[in-house]
Amino acid sequence: MLVAKKLAKARKPYTPKLGEKGPSGPVYSVRSIVSRYIRYREDGSIEFRRLNILGQDVLYSSIFKCIWEQDLEDLPKHPVIYYGWAYVDRTRNDKAYKIKFKKSLKQGGENLVTSTFVSDSLIDSFKLKNLMAVRLSKVCKKPIPTAFVFLYGQPSVKVYNERNYATFELTNLDMIDVNYDCPLPSKYDK
Repeated sequence: MLVAKKLAKARKPYTPKLGEKGPSGPVYSVRSIVSRYIRYREDGSIEFRRLNILGQDVLYSSIFKCIWEQDLEDLPKHPVIYYGWAYVDRTRNDKAYKIKFKKSLKQGGENLVTSTFVSDSLIDSFKLKNLMAVRLSKVCKKPIPTAFVFLYGQPSVKVYNERNYATFELTNLDMIDVNYDCPLPSKYDK
């Protein structure tokens, strides 16, 4: 009997880390999702990995969208993680960081300036504010103040001075991850 079990087990195809597929515990920040996403892409298991977001089981590969001239009509109608290179600067009133993506989202044929803001009051209300405040401050001091940004949200169109903008509303610093360099493989470094 023992020999039969060993033979049956030996005949099963080996799938590395198959037991790790599916939800891997609670996720509290974009930073942890991004690091898992990168690790799963590198080990080739991304197609098997799932994540539970607000009770919904979704594939890791389906929740990342590059901000690269995509039409708003073609994007998911729910929050996902958007990423891309962005300029980081202080606002005119010096009460927030403005993050403006280099590439823009589109609405019809119109390019929309795509941005978000991280207010000083949001940073001050966050328990682990030092990491984000230091990163944003360092990026602003660079000769070319750019960072590779991931953010969880759903873009909405706002009108300011008779111009349409695509904006993301941040209510928590866990919704954003700011990197000095692109942590993704070079083909995603857009």
